[in-house]
Amino acid sequence: MHAGSDNNYEYKLRGYFSGDKVYELVSNRFLPEFVLQDYEVIGTNPAPIFESQLPGSREENRLKIERPFQRRAWQRGTATGIARNAKLR
Repeated sequence: MHAGSDNNYEYKLRGYFSGDKVYELVSNRFLPEFVLQDYEVIGTNPAPIFESQLPGSREENRLKIERPFQRRAWQRGTATGIARNAKLR
């Protein structure tokens, strides 16, 4: 694992919001401060959340700012979704 990177892993974070606001440089906004107390790796090969991560995605879209997929109700009931949800409990 590399410090400062999520290593393209999926994590479960435990902690609390302190009630303070902190400046977040990348978005140039003040956001609620989250105090991390513990974390757990729950997946080392998570499903893609952006279209460009899918096999066969076109190179011409590589500079486009993407939004994460909106999961549909029928996708949440898949075996993969059930397994992921079971890990979170």
